[in-house]
Amino acid sequence: MRLLRDLGFQSAGDILFESVVDEELASGNGTLAARMRGHNADIVLVPEPTQMEICPACLGGLVGELTIIGKSGIPFTGHAIPNPITGAARAVELFGQWERKWRSENSHPLFKGPGKELKIMIWKIDSTLPEQFTQMGMPLQVNLSWAVWCYPGTTEDEILQRLMAYWQKHAESDPALRPFKVALEKTFHFVRPWETSPKHPAVKALVRAFRDVGGDPVISGAPISCDLGIYGEFGKMPAVLLGPRCDNLHATDEWVEIRDIISLTEIFDNLPSDIGSAEFLEINERVLLERLGPEKYNLLFKSGGFTLDLDEIDTTGLQLQIPRSSWIDGIIDDTY
Repeated sequence: MRLLRDLGFQSAGDILFESVVDEELASGNGTLAARMRGHNADIVLVPEPTQMEICPACLGGLVGELTIIGKSGIPFTGHAIPNPITGAARAVELFGQWERKWRSENSHPLFKGPGKELKIMIWKIDSTLPEQFTQMGMPLQVNLSWAVWCYPGTTEDEILQRLMAYWQKHAESDPALRPFKVALEKTFHFVRPWETSPKHPAVKALVRAFRDVGGDPVISGAPISCDLGIYGEFGKMPAVLLGPRCDNLHATDEWVEIRDIISLTEIFDNLPSDIGSAEFLEINERVLLERLGPEKYNLLFKSGGFTLDLDEIDTTGLQLQIPRSSWIDGIIDDTY
């Protein structure tokens, strides 16, 4: 934003810069609050690192815990005490098996190639209990914190049902888990997957802006979960991820390519005038009705966003002048 200002850039429309508390994990309340206040636009650009790929889709994500509960103590009196840490070691292997099965049963055309596969990640293993002193010995329980990702079109219920059935089966049949009580629960809300059609005019405008600065744009899905779905579902906006090349995300040495920040500024510089220009589409009313069909035709007229040129009335129908926008172009096919 500073570069655009320093360059003296004048947009054909308004540019909203949004930075909120809680854009993702604890429910996306900040992003959602901005939508409810009406801070919406013709296109949303989320500059999360995407390796400079235009990503109109992102993964969904669900975070939870698998708890393995046994009996604490030290086996000094002659009887064995099953160690839930041993059960947790087996659970790590079973999570790997579930990941391979999850990948084999799911696919999406925007998520192809290395790094785009679905993942399940164990990100913490803990045998301590909150506010409780732990003596040396077999722990009472072990908690495995996990995160699983899904493609657009997958629901929270589908993931949970699959995971519940999987762990119930292995808790009953696997020798390493049978001595324990095994429980699975989600610990955070479901982060929605989202997809804006790559054919949407707003996405096409972004592709043109990318090419205008000499780039060769790649359209794909971003293998991350984020608040893209809140912009799309609640803001009713075409939402796209486009950000710099990067590595070591969520690590202490996370980094992005500085030169990509400059390139992105050039792309964003070109985009607003393309999105916000007062370009009109001239369509005959009768032809429009025939080609759109009653449902889309009524949706277009009911929602407004057009003017009638009454000087062009003839017996075959009114000649309509419709201001082009990402929303209007999303209704009307590109052939008009």
